[in-house]
Amino acid sequence: MLTTSGDVAQTLRDAWRDALGREPDDASDFFLSGGDSLLIARMVARLRRAGVTMGPRDVLAGRTFGGILRRVTAGAPREQTETGGETRAGRTRVPLLPTQARWVGNRFTRPDHFNLGWVFRLPGDLTHDRLAEALAALAARHEALRTAYLLDGRGGAAAEVLPGIPGLPLTVLDIGPDQAPAALAACQRHHELATGAVLSAAWLPGPALFQVAVHHLTLDGYSIGVLADDLEELLFGTEGAEPSGARPAQPAHYAAAVADWLKGPRAAAACAEWAGASWDLVTPVPIERSGAARLPSMTTESGALAPGDYARLRARCAAEGLGVDSALTAAAATAIAERFSLPAVSVDAYHHSRDELEEAHDLTRTIGYLQATYPIVFRRAQPDSWWDQATADLARVPAERFSFDALRFTGGRTELRSLPSSLVRMNFRGQFARLNERRSGRLRPAELPPRGMRSPEQAEPYRLMLEGDVIDDSLVFTIKFSTDHYAPETVTALVRRTVDLLAFPGRAR
Repeated sequence: MLTTSGDVAQTLRDAWRDALGREPDDASDFFLSGGDSLLIARMVARLRRAGVTMGPRDVLAGRTFGGILRRVTAGAPREQTETGGETRAGRTRVPLLPTQARWVGNRFTRPDHFNLGWVFRLPGDLTHDRLAEALAALAARHEALRTAYLLDGRGGAAAEVLPGIPGLPLTVLDIGPDQAPAALAACQRHHELATGAVLSAAWLPGPALFQVAVHHLTLDGYSIGVLADDLEELLFGTEGAEPSGARPAQPAHYAAAVADWLKGPRAAAACAEWAGASWDLVTPVPIERSGAARLPSMTTESGALAPGDYARLRARCAAEGLGVDSALTAAAATAIAERFSLPAVSVDAYHHSRDELEEAHDLTRTIGYLQATYPIVFRRAQPDSWWDQATADLARVPAERFSFDALRFTGGRTELRSLPSSLVRMNFRGQFARLNERRSGRLRPAELPPRGMRSPEQAEPYRLMLEGDVIDDSLVFTIKFSTDHYAPETVTALVRRTVDLLAFPGRAR
């Protein structure tokens, strides 16, 4: 544990710089510096690993570097979640998480082949035994990495935690760099949900490449960063040592916290708020072409808001208490409504859901599929009033965004089960791409990205998949779509219109 205020200040400074890519002074504002809720969670997780006891609320309330530091050094220490890490002789039945229930409901083709992964470049002196021990220790720490999923049981889908990893998750491939891409892609398909074989790894000693892949049903994108943090400490820290800090909360703890929340008055209020949106105006976005829209037909179109325009947008959002992700989502929905003459567009927004049940558990270092989606219904407005209309629509979204998946998929609320959808998704990743570079870590990604993460027979449940990234102080907006559904020029026009709206918020161009 850190004991002096100077130690805490330096550790906070390092974590701030790692998250935001810039050096803070006392008055530096976390959000004006490019921060968002995802970066809050990552920064808090790294601080807790270093022994600084703080939570996301300290960032939200302190806001500036100096304000956060004063809260952390003046506040009483918080206890981190201790799980006990019990090992049971057999399988332990645990509830499905809300997002897992949603995922199962999509009924993907070849559900065993849907993974998230990372390829790292490692020093050549790491042995097979050291890598295998690190993977075993990682799975011992995180139940999600040793959980089986029975998708077609009599009582519906079920999850069961195993006492250890089934089989041998590590494959050694004695091949050269030219053969690596195809071989690593093939290894990504070695998962079996029913047996709990959700973790796999491949070690290529020649080019010193190490791939870790985990089935998407057992973790989300945020968890990949947590996995890399722990794996780095297991590989490069003291041999055989447990990663620092108290043992993290497990997905079952989150499920229990959600179940408790569902029994309380906040759940009923949130359900009424979700059901009260302008659903009567929502219809699916029309398609231009009819086709199967399987994975090989997917492509992307992108555009960027220049650094100066992005800085002005960020300042306006901060002044109005609005997230940049919300502004981007609103502008994209406005462009879609204009293009297809729709009275309203619903967008399923993604949220990491690590801080909304903070009073129950510290989830910043948990590996699991905790990510939630929640719909925002944007009503079409005139070009010069879209910002005001969007702000009003965003104000109607319940504060606890995780509540929609919880109520709809595990809470049994029938009024939320058959709501219409525009079939549009937004995944705002902020500076996640920069964080994934792991500039300050020893476990560095290789130039080779993971490939073959999904079956080519799968079809997307959404027609338009929106993504937002912050890259070198620019806001990059991307739409992923199927050429079986839309002409590329249609989507290019949507991207350009969205960027134009953000460059001139609140007035026509």
